[in-house]
This record gives sequence, C-alpha cells and structure tokens, in this order.
Amino acid sequence: MSDPALKLGPKGVVRWRAVSADSRVSPSFKIWTNGHDAYVAQRSLKDLKVSLHKDGNAHAGFTHHETAEAWTGKAGSKWLSDWTAPAASIPGWQELFAVIHPEPELRTLNEEGIDNVKGLVQPLVPDGMATGMHLFRSEPVVQPRRVTFADAIHVATFDSGDIEFHLMALLHTWGEEQREWASKARLAEPGGGEHSLAQPGGVNPASPTARLLKLVTTTEGGKWYVDLAGHPPEGSVSAAS
Repeated sequence: MSDPALKLGPKGVVRWRAVSADSRVSPSFKIWTNGHDAYVAQRSLKDLKVSLHKDGNAHAGFTHHETAEAWTGKAGSKWLSDWTAPAASIPGWQELFAVIHPEPELRTLNEEGIDNVKGLVQPLVPDGMATGMHLFRSEPVVQPRRVTFADAIHVATFDSGDIEFHLMALLHTWGEEQREWASKARLAEPGGGEHSLAQPGGVNPASPTARLLKLVTTTEGGKWYVDLAGHPPEGSVSAAS
C-alpha cells in the first residue's frame, strides 16, 4: 500500500469535501480519532456524529435528546442506529465506516466558514462515478499480508501505537441503478427506515445547499453515509417530473 499523504497521531483530524471537475462540491466532513476510537461528522451538523469504538460497537446519533427529536420527529433515544463493525475480511484489517460522494449529487455550495478551514482535503469525484472516503482500522497480526486497493488514494494514517486508522479515497460505480435509488431516498421520511436525515422543518428543494444524509447498510453488515442533494440533478427523471 502506498504511503499516506498525511501521517497523524492518536488524536488526528482530517477534514475534506468532495469536488467535481467543474468545481461542484459536497458539504465538508471530518474524521477524528481519540486513541482507539474514531468519529465522523459533517461540519455543518455539529450535533450529529458517528462513533466507532475499539470493541467494534458503533452508533450514529445526536448529542442531545432535544436535537434528536427535532430532526427525527420522534421522542426517545439519541441514537439513530447502532451496529457492530463487520469482522475483518483480511486478517488485521477492518472497515469501520465510509462517506460516499456521488458526482451527480455535488452542487455549487457556499458553506459558511469553509475558506478558513486549514488543511482541507478535496478528493476528486470523476464524472458519473462516486468517491468514497473509507475508514479502516489495522492491527498487527501473526502473518501480515500486503493490502492493495485499485484506483485508490491513501489520504491519511492515524497512528495510535498498537493500532492504526487509515483513511482511503476509493472509487465507486454510480450508474442508473444507484441514481434511481437516490431519487427514492430523497422522498423518504426523515428519521424513518434506513435513516434519511433532513434539517428540521424539511428541505427546500429549490435551495442548492439543501442536503440529505442517508445511512445505509452494506452487504457486509457495516454502515455508510451517502451524501445526497436535497433536490435531484438537472435532467434526471425526478427533476423533470
């Protein structure tokens, strides 16, 4: 595996936003670590984060019950979802979480304060594809194996001594099947089913800054965020209807 662009310690932080060839962008996100635990959040949603713990337990949720109720319209737990990270498919390597940025979902955004963010990583999303920012955890094993990723960028390593976290930018297909899924996800009730999160009061589809976060379950049983726009891409079936 290639050397990472960033080498960080046990309390490292990486901030990024995805960008297209024509300068459309996603909202910015960050991943940070605290020893053996890691966290993921969208910068503009300070009360919502994903927590990934050493024992494999993980959850997505809000910092306060009041915030959770405002977003989901339901009283109860601050957690939207909790799960256990899938077992390592390669000895010593475990995928913890990913944020997927499809190119058709990028927009012209003016995120408040983004120009003051230092060290902002801006992974490119190729036309018609998606770029995923994937977080892995690795630990020493008796018989280590070389790990390779096709068409990947090793963004950062967080060194916590006996374990490391690796942030990788990986390419994904984003074809007709995925676009149809995104159109349906935009219509889902906030907080319902596989949680589609929108700001309290709903999304104004006419606003280019309107966003949704879709928390999905992977085939391995893990979780990803898919970053979607509140309104469909121009020229799509749902945009024309």
